[in-house]
Amino acid sequence: MVSTILPVVLSRFCNATGIAITAIAFQQESVTGSLGDKKELTIEFEPEYGETGDIYWSVDDSGIVEIIEEYQTYCVIELVGEGEATVTATNDNGISASCKITVEAPQEILPEEVKEIVVTEENRGVNTFKFVSE
Repeated sequence: MVSTILPVVLSRFCNATGIAITAIAFQQESVTGSLGDKKELTIEFEPEYGETGDIYWSVDDSGIVEIIEEYQTYCVIELVGEGEATVTATNDNGISASCKITVEAPQEILPEEVKEIVVTEENRGVNTFKFVSE
């Protein structure tokens, strides 16, 4: 019994099954965010414990999205311009998947009628504010 369990357990940690992956998929089909946001994009493999090879990350418009961290199963992106871009993960065998990224202008935090924010109380680092509309 131990001899059949051990290879499965080892393959989960070593990724050494001898079976190449047949597909890559992003956990998210698309991502929407605001300028300045950072997002983590995660990929999955089929079969789950197949040998992936090296993963290469790319973006079709670095004026909209920048890849700032790259790992085997995920990357971190920063949204740097308004518009749409596509992030792609590709392995050594040319198997790839893409995720559409939409970057929107930041939402206005204050309604137009608010003209001023006044600190009304300071207590141990916690501030209370009053919104003035006139």
